[in-house]
Parts: sequence; structure tokens; C-alpha cells
Amino acid sequence: MKFNKISPNNNISEFVKDIVLFEEDVSTSKTVLPFFADGLPGLVFHNTPEGQWAQPQNKKMPVSYIYGQTIQPMELHMEGTYQMIVFQLYPFVLSRFFPLNPKEIKDACFDLTQLDHWSQVIHKLHDSNDSSLQIEVIQEFLYNR
Repeated sequence: MKFNKISPNNNISEFVKDIVLFEEDVSTSKTVLPFFADGLPGLVFHNTPEGQWAQPQNKKMPVSYIYGQTIQPMELHMEGTYQMIVFQLYPFVLSRFFPLNPKEIKDACFDLTQLDHWSQVIHKLHDSNDSSLQIEVIQEFLYNR
């Protein structure tokens, strides 16, 4: 598994703490990514042909989602190849950028496809296999919010 921590552009650094890219190129691998309670919400886009599962809830995750502040530790389980981009957001971002009550998604997720303005973004993300371009698309989306 490859792991890369990326600094956000200056124009979004006030509301994005870090950008993290996880990648696996081996189709026979099984990956468990532990996420510990850090109190930070985030935005995730992933390309995982076999699906991504949150444990202990055993919930299949949508391709793009926002997760609330994590209070309890959790794990993401994936089989085969994948690419996952995580934008770690500061807590104030959820209520100012999205039609969400942060308390309602504490230790939970919100499927971004429920937002009308996300549909253009997801098309751009799927049109590219280049993680650098995908990160730029998400940064542009957040900047425009």
C-alpha cells in the first residue's frame, strides 16, 4: 500500500488540514485501514472496484462521502486494488459548506451524491485516473463553496 500526505493549496488551507492519498496496486491484497478518533471530519473519494466497507458497522461505503467527527475508532476494509483520497477538514467546515448538522453525522457518513452540485464534480473525478488531477478537482470544489 502506498500512502502520501499532501498539503492543501493555500486558498483552502484554512479549512483543510491535510489531504491523504492511499493506493494499492496489487489485485490480490486485502487492506484494513484503521481510523482513530481524531475529532476531524473529512471528505472521501475512492475508486475501489470490490467496494469499501466500514467496520464494525459492516456498511458498504458510497464512492464519495463526508464523514463526521470520529469519536469511536473504525476500520475501512477493501480487497484488491483501490485509490482513496481523504480531505481532513476542520470541524467548522461541515455546517458552513454543506447542508448538514455535524451532530447528525458524528461517527457516521453523508453520501455526497445527495448534493446536486456534486454531480459535476463526480463526473470529473471519474473521467480521470490521475490522483493529482482528482485532488485539484476536489480542491476547486471546496474553494468554490
